[in-house]
Amino acid sequence: MGSLRIRKSNLASASMIVQHLVNEHHWGPKLRNARVFESWAEIAGKDVAQYSHPVRLQGGVLVVAVTRSDWATSLKYMEPQLVANVNNYLGESLVSRIRVYVER
Repeated sequence: MGSLRIRKSNLASASMIVQHLVNEHHWGPKLRNARVFESWAEIAGKDVAQYSHPVRLQGGVLVVAVTRSDWATSLKYMEPQLVANVNNYLGESLVSRIRVYVER
């Protein structure tokens, strides 16, 4: 049986190709948004994530939908901490505010 060996130079080349595609097709913002959406429970906490989910991130505003009006009120009070959590998770200050609405 042969073993699969991946050289560091091959990994570096693959990484460069992926980075080139991300840059060429302007996928960076979409990938960042996907990270927030996929990791919402980790960012906001499981209790909050049970009743809410991010809808979009655009122009520094994270739009979050909640299932009940009392959660909309709670998230508005939690906004400074949620903004900090998202920015810490992303490693950059992309979110300046959160807009919350109740899904119907």
